[in-house]
Amino acid sequence: MWHLPGGFLLKGETLAECQQRLAGEFDSEINPKEGEFLGLVENISQDPRGHLLHYVVRYKNQKVSAMEGKTRYFKTLPSETIPFQRQFLQKLGYS
Repeated sequence: MWHLPGGFLLKGETLAECQQRLAGEFDSEINPKEGEFLGLVENISQDPRGHLLHYVVRYKNQKVSAMEGKTRYFKTLPSETIPFQRQFLQKLGYS
């Protein structure tokens, strides 16, 4: 299944701190101040961990070296994209 990369906000952590920590985990050079907030995605029933809220941010022209060989760019959404993420991305104009 295709999905957006991400992680969990830790207790006591700000959104900017979370973005910076995740950037380190993905070995990227993301600057949280350069992200464009796209919206919130609510996932009530499709995750065994419970009710999840996804804070989606887009970064353009960012280097993500740890994911080399594991990431791909695409012009149309793959048919195997996780359903709730597919719906969100389609609302943003991706098809």
